[in-house]
Amino acid sequence: MSVTKRDAIAHMISQLAITERCIAGAEDPKARAILENSAESFRMAIAAMQGTLPSNADRIRAMSDEELAVFLERATGGCETCTNVCSCNGPEELPPKSMCHQGVLEWLRKPAEEEPA
Repeated sequence: MSVTKRDAIAHMISQLAITERCIAGAEDPKARAILENSAESFRMAIAAMQGTLPSNADRIRAMSDEELAVFLERATGGCETCTNVCSCNGPEELPPKSMCHQGVLEWLRKPAEEEPA
């Protein structure tokens, strides 16, 4: 059985649609994260096969608040560097990771402040 590129893309698009429906109904945060990761993998594979693979900046711009919060937590080292965002007093307090995550989410959703010139 030979599969054409077009067939493969069509199959991945249908699998992406199923995954997105599962995400909409997922109540467990871990299950939702796994499904969102799978959906992103399908999107990237489809884009690669179509020759439209996004840049890293495009992927960051397309992230949801949740995805961006996780990305920032990983990229910055988490609690050690987020004291200007979270309400904790930094590593001395060591709040549960969920508090740090919530602090980053709250910061992402706040209106942007103008940077001094």
